[in-house]
Amino acid sequence: MFISMAVCSILYQLATRPEQQEKLYQELKLVLPNPNEPLDSKKLDRLVFLKAFVKEVFR
Repeated sequence: MFISMAVCSILYQLATRPEQQEKLYQELKLVLPNPNEPLDSKKLDRLVFLKAFVKEVFR
């Protein structure tokens, strides 16, 4: 149940903050230009805004 609540909270916060939504979208496009490529730890480390956003939602 915690995971579903967490995902809902993150999606709600993104939906109500279009500026952050756009910033996250641009970061994802930059780090993951091809969504069919495998995701590795180096790419995950470059998703700085995503990590900060998730941490802020749970604060």
